[in-house]
Amino acid sequence: MQCWTDIMLVPLAQAMNSAMADNLTVWFALQGEMTAMVMHYPQEHQRLMPYIKSLVIKGDPSLAPRVRMGLSNNGNKLCGMDICTKDAVASSGYNLPAIRTMFQATDFLGISCYSRFKPDDISTMEDSAKQHDTELQLFGIDLATLVNVQGKEFILSEYGVGGGLNGDGNKPAQTTEDAISMPYYGISGPYTRHYDPWHSSLPSTIISQTRLYLLDWYKGATLWLSRKGGPTYRVDAAFLWALNSWDHLAIHPTSTTKEGTYLDPDVAQIVTEHN
Repeated sequence: MQCWTDIMLVPLAQAMNSAMADNLTVWFALQGEMTAMVMHYPQEHQRLMPYIKSLVIKGDPSLAPRVRMGLSNNGNKLCGMDICTKDAVASSGYNLPAIRTMFQATDFLGISCYSRFKPDDISTMEDSAKQHDTELQLFGIDLATLVNVQGKEFILSEYGVGGGLNGDGNKPAQTTEDAISMPYYGISGPYTRHYDPWHSSLPSTIISQTRLYLLDWYKGATLWLSRKGGPTYRVDAAFLWALNSWDHLAIHPTSTTKEGTYLDPDVAQIVTEHN
């Protein structure tokens, strides 16, 4: 019987080895948002790190410094589908010493980051990190210590704002407050003008509340990242979630249709200048 390691991690590690190029840095996460699995099986994940890394470098120790091993967690719900509480952690039989040892063994920690950013307060970009830290504290782990003191790299492995108001992906934000309230929600499926929360296909001279917020979000995000995050947690890298109404660079094929596109030229310029 094959397992996650066989069908996902080993093939990815082998593919990464074949694609290693000069000066390429690799952040290899053992999972993405499968956070409850990590917390329930910390020893197994810790043992996987050196094994997977050995497949990526494949006998070439000169590659080792450029390959980081870590975890990519959801911004919340370390206990599973429910928000973690002190009672939930105490009653679920977690191996707390093993969990803490596993985090110590990582080179980096990644999270899905969809913060409720307010343009007048750049520190709200830390909203998701603070939620993650609050839950980590229940396991005896301090995110600021991991990142700022112990030097673990902190990666925003998913980063963005979707402009949606429900998990069904069919209710677009209408106001700035809407866009702020649920940044992790967006609009599903190929681009349509009717459901576009950003009104991307309107002339550039017509700026809706939500598009103005989108521009503020990217200006704030790039400023924040240029400062390496803060004020509480250092941020080392961020990767935009490029799908559906989160895809303001129109990278995904379904982000552009005969009706229009999620591509926002002003956003593209902001990101290009930042990079």
